[in-house]
Amino acid sequence: MTFRPAPRLSLCMIVRNERERLPACLDSVSGLVDEWIFVDTGSDDGTPEYLQECLPEAVILHQPWRDDFSAPRNAALQAASGQWILVLDADERLNPASYALLQHLIRQQPAPDSDGYLCLRVDYDAAGQPFAWHFLHRLFVRQPDLCYVGRIHERPCLGPDLLLRAQLRPDLLIDHLCEDADKPEKLARYEKILTLARAEEPSPLIDFHWATLPSVRETVPVAERLDVLLQAAEQLRQPVPAGQWAPLWALPPSEALILEIQYLMRESDQTERMLDWFSRWQDQPLCAESWSTYGLALHQAGQYEAAESALLKSLDPYYPASDPVQGWDSWRPLYALSDIYARRQAHDQAISCALQALLNGPEAAVAADIFAYLEVLLRDDAQGLQRWLYACRHQQKVLLQERQYATALQLGVCFLAHHLELEVLQRSLSAAWRLNQPELQPLLQSWGHLLWPQVSLFQHPVPPGGRTASAALFSRLFQALLPAMLPPPVYLNWQAEQTAHQVFWQDLFPQAWAEPYPLQGWQLQVLTANTKPSAALMRQLQALIALRPARLDVFIWRQSGLHLRLLPLPGLPGQTQVYPWQCMYLKPD
Repeated sequence: MTFRPAPRLSLCMIVRNERERLPACLDSVSGLVDEWIFVDTGSDDGTPEYLQECLPEAVILHQPWRDDFSAPRNAALQAASGQWILVLDADERLNPASYALLQHLIRQQPAPDSDGYLCLRVDYDAAGQPFAWHFLHRLFVRQPDLCYVGRIHERPCLGPDLLLRAQLRPDLLIDHLCEDADKPEKLARYEKILTLARAEEPSPLIDFHWATLPSVRETVPVAERLDVLLQAAEQLRQPVPAGQWAPLWALPPSEALILEIQYLMRESDQTERMLDWFSRWQDQPLCAESWSTYGLALHQAGQYEAAESALLKSLDPYYPASDPVQGWDSWRPLYALSDIYARRQAHDQAISCALQALLNGPEAAVAADIFAYLEVLLRDDAQGLQRWLYACRHQQKVLLQERQYATALQLGVCFLAHHLELEVLQRSLSAAWRLNQPELQPLLQSWGHLLWPQVSLFQHPVPPGGRTASAALFSRLFQALLPAMLPPPVYLNWQAEQTAHQVFWQDLFPQAWAEPYPLQGWQLQVLTANTKPSAALMRQLQALIALRPARLDVFIWRQSGLHLRLLPLPGLPGQTQVYPWQCMYLKPD
């Protein structure tokens, strides 16, 4: 008689039409599992046959699907005989980095105050990018009263009353491939089971998931959903009954619940209520978005000191983003912080935050607004503004070196909309050229030569596999360079002596100075006019006056017999003070 040791680890799985996904899942735990338990709920793709062929020793049970996840889970538990239970789904894998750790853990006894471990499951989209994470009961000791409770979002309990005690193990990773999570049929099944569960076993967890269903968000009024979620939140404050480790119903995740309540209060214009409500929940686990939402509301209310504290917490990696791939608009707290620091005259901090906001993913139009806003805040601080412009130039250079061409172009677009500088223009056109837009390259080339004939930055071929820039970003570049459809007015400010060439300039720019002075546009100061401008100078001048001027746009031409200044309005003739660091000296020939 052959002696067979008792199995140490039993793998328990529910399967249905998982023939394609099972090999990767099973391979990830090969060599760890002593006992394989599968419950098939109605496959018609050969899943049971595949399992029997590759794992002849496996226990394969068949159970009809009855809109209840706990039933097949419990069938698998009843068939298992291992000391430890590992639960996986077919679209999950044990992360290779956790293989040795799992091997170590199942050889040990759990801690006295624990029945197992909460594993960290990371959700990946179809492109293989992570977008969410959860701690789930997936590795625990088999016990006589162990059973699953709940039709959906089922949880392992000890008998009818006790949720399993477990230790958090963020280093025990399970990768979850959500390739079909958004399929209509899967969403419909999820909603059906959740509705049944809410009628049979009302709990804060089920209420939370019901209130956040896409169909519920579209059909149920905000006030009703908010009331349901507030009641669920209050359960987080209730003490655990004596003799229990946790109530039968699992509580909803506090991070997601609090954030959803904040969003609903903001959506229903209850900002003051949200500020008061959130202040009592800061002892709960929170995500970065919650601190950001709270801090932005405080900033809007003018409570700058409290806003700064909350916004800094939103950027602290200790508070995770609930959506780590798509992000959560981290440029918004950075933008608000730049405003707070600028109000304190802490311009270095304001510049740093604004630059990070520009580079943190807002669309081009919003990025341009951030750029313009900081310029307004710094309009009375020449040194602060100079540091801001230097930081932008330097960052664009770094981005090009790192081959982040789209971001370098976007930063250049923001800069060029206010300050037309050859260095930034060259880098922006170079970035645009490398973004692999063949149909736009001739246009970019001609515009570059129109503004500065000496520009020659189209020597390099497009890199193989170069990225494609968005049409919106190129549209912003064009607007920044030549918004010629509605050119701003140009007013002639003649300060030169009377010469035969005065008529030439007055024919080009017939507008005369008169009160009230315009709020935007250009004034062209003619200081010396003993000769006509060259063709190259006229091309530059025509290109520049098509742009909307910013406060510090000052262009100066000097050549034999000709001295011109192009300055932004408003301004009074003869009263414009020009600082050397503000000016761009152009060489037309």
